[in-house]
Amino acid sequence: MIFVVAAMLMATFAGRLALVAVRTVRLHRHGVRTAGSVISIWEDTDRDGPPQMLAQIGFDLPDGRRGGWIHIPARRRGGALHVGDRLPMLYDSQQPSRAHVLPDGSPRLLVTAGVMATLALSAVGFACFLLGLASVSS
Repeated sequence: MIFVVAAMLMATFAGRLALVAVRTVRLHRHGVRTAGSVISIWEDTDRDGPPQMLAQIGFDLPDGRRGGWIHIPARRRGGALHVGDRLPMLYDSQQPSRAHVLPDGSPRLLVTAGVMATLALSAVGFACFLLGLASVSS
């Protein structure tokens, strides 16, 4: 029974990873490049663990409407972010709320999607293995 439950959890995990990978690839292929601005920075103490500095990044759509905003850690490889800093972004033209800040100005989204897809396939394989163990042990 434990193997079946573990297999179901692995399958759920794999499905979630696959969904994120598909969305990432779609964003890379059909995303619109824009520049986002750091609107605010604050200390997030709501999560478990030590406080973390977060930045709110906003961006505008071509027609002038606010496209939305996302939250990211206020520290990046290039150093700390400050209000007013501009960052390269991609957003989904069909759903602007799906946006992503490009890491260090380079689109490495496909590498991320590839890693997620590999993890998803590994999770499916492990779930099948667990189901096989469950059928052998019963």
